Amino acid sequence: MRLSLKQIGYGLLCSSVLGHTSVLNVYQDTAVYTFVSQGGYLGFSDGVEASCKGNELLLKKQQVCPSQERLCQEFLAHQKTKHALVSTSEKLKMLDKLISFPKSGEFDPKLWIEGAKMIGEESAGLILEQEKLKTEFAMEEEAFSRQTQSANPLYLAKECQEEIELTFPHGQINFSNFYEAEFLDENHIEVTQYLSILNHSGVDIKADRAMFYYRPAHRYINPIHFTPWIVSKYAPQVSKEYRTAMTKMTPMANGAMVPETMIADESASIEAAYEDARLYKVKNLSLPSLGTAVDVPVVSWTASAECKMHVYPYAGTMPYTLCAFEPAYQIDSNRWKIKSKEEIINDNAAGEYYEGAYRLYTKAEEDIQVLRRPIVQNEKNTGFFGGTARKKDGFILEVTNKSDKPKTLMVTERIPVSSAEEIKVKLLSVTSGQGIEYKELKEGRIEIKLDLKANESKIIEVLFEISYDKELKINY
Repeated sequence: MRLSLKQIGYGLLCSSVLGHTSVLNVYQDTAVYTFVSQGGYLGFSDGVEASCKGNELLLKKQQVCPSQERLCQEFLAHQKTKHALVSTSEKLKMLDKLISFPKSGEFDPKLWIEGAKMIGEESAGLILEQEKLKTEFAMEEEAFSRQTQSANPLYLAKECQEEIELTFPHGQINFSNFYEAEFLDENHIEVTQYLSILNHSGVDIKADRAMFYYRPAHRYINPIHFTPWIVSKYAPQVSKEYRTAMTKMTPMANGAMVPETMIADESASIEAAYEDARLYKVKNLSLPSLGTAVDVPVVSWTASAECKMHVYPYAGTMPYTLCAFEPAYQIDSNRWKIKSKEEIINDNAAGEYYEGAYRLYTKAEEDIQVLRRPIVQNEKNTGFFGGTARKKDGFILEVTNKSDKPKTLMVTERIPVSSAEEIKVKLLSVTSGQGIEYKELKEGRIEIKLDLKANESKIIEVLFEISYDKELKINY
């Protein structure tokens, strides 16, 4: 069987298209999409730049739009709604004109009543239809504007048979990540990292491979060269009269100017992988320009977690549960969702690296009430011994477990710390009617461990003394 030249050419074109891999690279300040275009249609986009084999391609906007494309279908449906709205408005205008025309002939009350009835019904129907179409048009306008800011289809001015590279401006395609922690039991959690990818560029993207970089693509680093550190004879400076002048600018690599003083500085088929810290790879990414985020799981692991209830009454009296664990991978974002089986514990939790571990602030403990009040100060609290004043001060904590279960609470408090040799501070006592455990640490820190039975309250009194020269005035 012989093939015609036309068939051979078509086969070669198809094999060329099939041989290309579509790639999306997303940075913190831009995104680059490499693919083979079919027919020159790109989407609905503004600010995008296109190139073919490194040569810039001109782009143009048209009114026509391929009906098989998703955004085109919405665009054409929106145009149809607009046409219906304009048509209904024109019908209402024409009806008003017909009513205003002068009437000739003999007046017949019955005919006038019937005519008025017909006109009223027709007018009411048109008004209701107009209001309905206005609402529908506004809803379609809002939905379309979430997906793109462009109102017209974008095409290549000249087709390219090779790969096309589209470069999107900052913000049109971006990503962030968040974490989900699920409690398997009291001491173990399963952590899942997600990429949250957002596309409202107006271009529906299908990428065989997508790379996500937690760094900008455009970053100017000011060249720095060694200069010696000079010591010289002192000479008094002569005051000069300065005039305001523009800072001399140095061109950046991308043509922009910077001051010379700048210092260097459909998800079921989606496969995502953790490549390295702040670098992720996603296979088979379908990312339509919907203006809503696509959440893709990247990596999961289990960890042993030590969870305790904490409160810092001097800063805030709401206790919370804090879980500390050692991550298997670097944590790139401190946004967390926390759950236990199907229960949502907190979908807006915070985390942080602190003191050699990662801390997860899981939930507020509403069943524990903490009140803090100062001990009333008066002149009797201050005594004078020679030239030294000794001032006693402190505060009272009242902690109540309102639940029907026993609770253990770690209380972190503080007393003042001196910033001058003339001022001395010492802890006098931490007392309670019931037994408590406490430790005095550096920088005035006090750690108190409270074991509370169901519906139990404990009152804790903390006293300290400040000694200083009686001629000094102190503030704390």
